[in-house]
Amino acid sequence: MIDFHTHVLPGIDDGSPNTDMSIQMMKQEFKQGVEKVVFTPHFYAHKQSVDHFLSKREKSLWKLEEALEYEEEEVPDYLVGAEVFYFPGMGKAEVLPELCIGGSDTILIEMPFTQWDADIVEDIHRVINRQRMNVILAHVERYVPFQKDFRYWDEIMEMPVVCQMNYAPFLHWKGRRFPVKFLKEGNEVIFGTDCHNMSTRAPELLPARTYIEKKLGEDILEECDDLAEHIWRKIAIETIRNER
Repeated sequence: MIDFHTHVLPGIDDGSPNTDMSIQMMKQEFKQGVEKVVFTPHFYAHKQSVDHFLSKREKSLWKLEEALEYEEEEVPDYLVGAEVFYFPGMGKAEVLPELCIGGSDTILIEMPFTQWDADIVEDIHRVINRQRMNVILAHVERYVPFQKDFRYWDEIMEMPVVCQMNYAPFLHWKGRRFPVKFLKEGNEVIFGTDCHNMSTRAPELLPARTYIEKKLGEDILEECDDLAEHIWRKIAIETIRNER
């Protein structure tokens, strides 16, 4: 299994505060069968420059890797990216490639928690078609309550985007209604824990996977896992190619 959305890196955002908790989170993931994770700390263009973010991320990763050298228990493999919050003009931003996962052309975008509009649609279109990026939309289930006019939602969903869903909503009867419907409709989905800590937002996924399998069948989970593995391999290949 692959966790495509985590806030494991220590001391960089509202996720793990230190390396000890980061390692606990990684161990917890591995114990549940997660073999690979993507570190996706928040990036907000209105709060910091890309250079500042990348410098903080590098220092955080260095601290974690240094601490992992002394660990005997297994932890998942990882790639490093960002959860890039949408900003106006994103489609033309020259720095956007620096925020992709690994050295690839795949980017995780957190959409606005507002009614989407034509400008947002155009920006995502430009990210895909002008910047030639593969777009993963973070926790798509969280945007639905803000969409009173679904024209713009439909336009984006018709683009070649991959939708990432969090596991947590499947554990609550109100929260699971849209995710279940979305999966039933055959949309391409990959999963993430969106974990931030070991208490209020821990990397717990097995209860949600059990529910999904019971409600929708094992085939749905396998399709989502296969898609995640395909995307991971593609990112890894692009990263290796771009490093040469």
